[in-house]
Amino acid sequence: MDLRQLQVRVKDLDSLKKAIGARAEVIRQTRAKAAQEQAAEVESVKLCIPEAPVQTDILIPQGWALSPERGIGRVAGGKAGSGQVEQICYAPVLIVERLVSVVEGDELTKVSWFRGGEWKDAIVKRRVISINREITALADKGLPVTSQNANALVDYLADFEKQNLDRLPITRSTTILGWQPGNEAFLWGKQCLVARPQDQEQPAPEEIHFLPPDEGYEQLANAFCSKGNEGKWFEAANQALQYPLAGFAIYASLAVPFLEVLEAPNFIVDWAHVTSTGKTTILRLAASCWGNPNGTSGCSVMHSWDNTIVWIERAAATLNGLPLLLDDTKTAGTGIKRENAGAKISQVIYNITSGQGRGRGSTTGLQQRGSWRTCMLTNGEQPATAYTQDGGTRGRVIGLWGPPFGPTDEATAQLVGAVNATIRSNYGHAGPRLIQYILDNRDKWEVWQRVYEENLARYAEKSGGNPIAHRLSQYFATLATVIPIIHKALPELQLSEGTSFEDILDPVWALAVKETEEADRALAALKETYDWAVANRDKFYKGEKDQYEPHQGWAGVWNKDNWDYIGFVGKSLRERLKQAGFDETAIIRTWKDRGWLEIPPQNNQKQCKINGNPVRCYCLKRSAIEKQLGLMEPLLELFTVPDDRGAGGPGDPEVHGKGKVDSWSM
Repeated sequence: MDLRQLQVRVKDLDSLKKAIGARAEVIRQTRAKAAQEQAAEVESVKLCIPEAPVQTDILIPQGWALSPERGIGRVAGGKAGSGQVEQICYAPVLIVERLVSVVEGDELTKVSWFRGGEWKDAIVKRRVISINREITALADKGLPVTSQNANALVDYLADFEKQNLDRLPITRSTTILGWQPGNEAFLWGKQCLVARPQDQEQPAPEEIHFLPPDEGYEQLANAFCSKGNEGKWFEAANQALQYPLAGFAIYASLAVPFLEVLEAPNFIVDWAHVTSTGKTTILRLAASCWGNPNGTSGCSVMHSWDNTIVWIERAAATLNGLPLLLDDTKTAGTGIKRENAGAKISQVIYNITSGQGRGRGSTTGLQQRGSWRTCMLTNGEQPATAYTQDGGTRGRVIGLWGPPFGPTDEATAQLVGAVNATIRSNYGHAGPRLIQYILDNRDKWEVWQRVYEENLARYAEKSGGNPIAHRLSQYFATLATVIPIIHKALPELQLSEGTSFEDILDPVWALAVKETEEADRALAALKETYDWAVANRDKFYKGEKDQYEPHQGWAGVWNKDNWDYIGFVGKSLRERLKQAGFDETAIIRTWKDRGWLEIPPQNNQKQCKINGNPVRCYCLKRSAIEKQLGLMEPLLELFTVPDDRGAGGPGDPEVHGKGKVDSWSM
């Protein structure tokens, strides 16, 4: 257009256009020839190393040489065929796969190398092959890298990836078992379960591969496997279903994957009774639904309380929809004091039911906090909640006390032995079949959720205003919802004729609610405090002049005649509650809120007199003691036992034996 404005002739303009077109064609042909020559210089890895674990289209990057005998070499001048090759690594090293985490979104790389007559590999975060300081860590796995060749090896791998970026296969990976993000897939161990296509035209969802961060996670995943005959397992399971406490173990174990579907809370089931009554057997039975139940095996679904809190937390974070089984609470205290064992058990209970791990810092900020949906199944010779006076643990645990297989007689021993023998060799069949049913029936999830909401209301009403039972009602609502689904998915799982699943749930519910009576820590503290006062009545001032004062000082005031309260000196009461394992501040405030303390307005303590001296005391009402503890008149007979001024004084067995008082107070 500019030339036309300058009045250049049209003939000359046409000649110019032709000249430009001809020159452009020459440039195009020159570039195409250069590209062909460049491509001719690039060789396929398979041509150089036929047994290399890569696809046929993977190429050796430009400027590098590769051979099975001499490993990796850098070509002088960057041109192949020059004959000048500097060896940087004595063995061939290849990138064979890219992996993308469906959880964190991080990209990982699978690297392979030839060593000792075989190909070895490692899956690492991409930064490991990008930084010379990081790549030397692979020397422990046999990669031929040192501080001398680390820089060159990083350069080679960067060029290798660049050359083959679009050719390397990409795999979805995960570091958690169970439900994966989006709930389209479930990892049962290393096997990825997805919904089966409804028709041939429907593409199957892409598989997800488990990528364990280290060997411990590998063991955890390997435990979820199958063995033996599923028919034999169902025979053993059906025998157990005849007993509510044993059958409940199967239902609780198989209910875990439904927590995600129903958006239901995590829960804990704890079977407790004296030794040799089948507690470990029912835990093995619950484990055998999913995998290897043999605790002595290196890869077992069953674990021990003799693990750290951090291990338990990380195991729970890996089992997203799979149960966590911890055998024998007694082993929680291995190597530590009992009070520390109680704190450990309490912390684990809170961690599991909260579904979140402990927040931790990192070198640059905050680590990602682990989260999970799981159910913890455990057992012991005493309830897990007995290790701690923390009232909050009671509402988070379905506590079941009693022999799980009924009376401990010869017939029970034979049954337990037979169930044990069967499930040791036949396991891991029920769980994956149930998962497949859940995945194939995704269109029914909303219906299941509505049934769950109805059961929530029903069990909340059954709790009868008991706040602890109300919390447990959420867990039983889950079980009431999923048990019919479990039986539909696993028709071989059969109850005895004339028995329904309510015949198992109802007695377990009643037993669990009964166990919640201990959960009222304020009431438990009242019992503890009253029993101590009865056993130590000589330490209370009775309103008598010149009464002998204990060398440790008065514990409080308890008048001999017509008393309306027991007064405890503040320090004495707080120390007593603390020694018994109670939170003294919370207990006293709860007593006040419930009206159990006789107090003046705007205060917690009442002014009493000991030998005419004013003393501030926490005064437990007689009416509260009688009503809450169910005591009967006359309480005054407690004082028929001689006081400390009797024949023997403070050490007199007539005083401290208190046979009548102890038996009455119990």
